[in-house]
Amino acid sequence: MRERAWPAGLHFVAYLALYSIGQLVLFIWRANDIVLGPLKQAQVTALVVLVALAPIAWWLSQRGTRDRPAEVNRAMTAVPTGGVGDKRDAPTGAL
Repeated sequence: MRERAWPAGLHFVAYLALYSIGQLVLFIWRANDIVLGPLKQAQVTALVVLVALAPIAWWLSQRGTRDRPAEVNRAMTAVPTGGVGDKRDAPTGAL
């Protein structure tokens, strides 16, 4: 995953999915009213969000990085060269 840039929006989808999973687990121990079967309202909402995120994540992954400008794609995949101590940064000539 490090070599390939994530499509725009996929980090947010991953965050929402992890948050929803956390809600599912956390509300096992909270004392709230049961709404649907053994599930509480926050758990039902988390399941709805997870179901909605599945096609969005698929669409974003299929869309890939083709919608970005070419300069952005190159910048995101470019390997940095040089840096501190690089011979090209050394001063030339005498003072």
